[in-house]
Amino acid sequence: MNPQAFNTFQKDAKLMIRANQLLESAKNNEKSSLGKAANGLIWKLEKEEKFKQKQAEEVERKQHEKKRNARESGKEEEQYDFVISY
Repeated sequence: MNPQAFNTFQKDAKLMIRANQLLESAKNNEKSSLGKAANGLIWKLEKEEKFKQKQAEEVERKQHEKKRNARESGKEEEQYDFVISY
């Protein structure tokens, strides 16, 4: 998504309020296509970046835990580089 458009949409309070209203209305009336569109907009503008950040933090936490466990057990993880040529 164009960063300038993303910022414009994200800062538009009326748009976000209306998207949330449409989402709630769609939940009550089971209008799935409208609800999906509103949910997608809200996800993209509000939730996606937080989700990506949490995922990155989880990956980093697991890497640190793996390294710590390797150090505690006295086994450092060995890494190999190799090239396959034909």
